Amino acid sequence: MKAALRSNNQHSLVKAFEYLKSHYKFIGILTIVLIGIYILAVVGIVLTGMSGMR
Repeated sequence: MKAALRSNNQHSLVKAFEYLKSHYKFIGILTIVLIGIYILAVVGIVLTGMSGMR
């Protein structure tokens, strides 16, 4: 992106923004997946704790 801005290259700048958009999509999906895993882990811990109390 820096090189595109320095050389005033519109095509490279558009490509850089496309890569940035893809990066943020990936990070968003990864965050959602990790939050889901954490929720499943907490539910599993709670269920394991409850079954141990019986």
